[in-house]
Amino acid sequence: MIVSEATGQPYSPGIFAKTWRKIADAAGIPKEVWNRDSRAGAVSEGDEAGATLGELQRMAGHTTSKITQRYRRGENVVSSQELAGLRAEKRKVGKT
Repeated sequence: MIVSEATGQPYSPGIFAKTWRKIADAAGIPKEVWNRDSRAGAVSEGDEAGATLGELQRMAGHTTSKITQRYRRGENVVSSQELAGLRAEKRKVGKT
C-alpha cells in the first residue's frame, strides 16, 4: 500500500496515477510506460532471483497466485539486466 506523505492515508487510484505520471514525466519516462509496468518487472526479477511464488504474490499484493503467475515472464525472456541495457540503448538512439 502506498501512503500519501501529505495525508498519511492511502492514495486514491486517480490521484496516485496523476502524481506518478508527473514524476515520471520529470524523469523522462516515456508516456507508454505505466506505473503498473514496475510491478511486472519486480515480479519477473524476483522470480529470476529465486523468490517463491508465495513471496512474489505477497510483494505484488495479488490476492491469488494465479494472478502472480501471469506477471512472471519466464525463462524465454531476456534477463532483467540485459533488458534494462537494451532499453537504455534504445533511449540513447531515440535522442539522436
